[in-house]
Amino acid sequence: MIPAMSRAAHRPATWDDIASLPEGDRTEVVDGELWSAPSPLPRHGFIEGAMSGFVGVPFQYDPKGPGGWWIVPEIDVELTPHDIVRPDLSGWRRERMPRFPSERPVRIVPDWVSEIVSPSSARMDRLVKPALYLRSGVPFFWLVDPEARILEAFEAKDGAWLRLGGWSDGDVARIVPFDAIELDVGRLFPPEVGKAKGRACARPFGNPVFCGPQPFAWASSIRLRVKAMSPPASMIACRAGGRGTTSHDFPFV
Repeated sequence: MIPAMSRAAHRPATWDDIASLPEGDRTEVVDGELWSAPSPLPRHGFIEGAMSGFVGVPFQYDPKGPGGWWIVPEIDVELTPHDIVRPDLSGWRRERMPRFPSERPVRIVPDWVSEIVSPSSARMDRLVKPALYLRSGVPFFWLVDPEARILEAFEAKDGAWLRLGGWSDGDVARIVPFDAIELDVGRLFPPEVGKAKGRACARPFGNPVFCGPQPFAWASSIRLRVKAMSPPASMIACRAGGRGTTSHDFPFV
């Protein structure tokens, strides 16, 4: 992540400074400063698409799914007049935002944000943005590391991010705030070179054999189960289900 451009001295940037930029421009405003990131690696797009499918389909599109959310990739979100960011994925409960946003930026704090770590913006993804989301009132935050193939989930508690757990290949977990479904975490990542052998092949709707990660479009690929009637139990299961711990420079607890 690099400073994008200069402005008049001592004038914090606002939405007006980026509103006229071309669609798809990745410039953000953080603490009144303009920041721009280069285009991400292909695996970044793979993970973003997989998360949009495995989480977005049951919670936003599937009439038989849990529903109740708007989940949008790379949309401009104004957290404060001098903090306008574009998270990799943002989610709002429909009870808080009944109508899908029609304009940018969205000026309602998300209920969930996910960032996918990029080599060029690792400090921003791991330190700066989590701190910004925390003080802005985002209650849930997911951090996905494509290199380590790990998804970590955090919940805002007492002014810090409480780490709920970490999951990787082979883990199927219920992860808040989307613990109404089981998420096969390994399928969020591109197949590893040399590790495709032995994977099950599917014939969705009679089509030719497809080996490797199956498209999220097939209803059978999403494990939907009715959420248990005991939210505290599911929360406890989620907190106990993560594998291992990692250290962070930012004060996660």
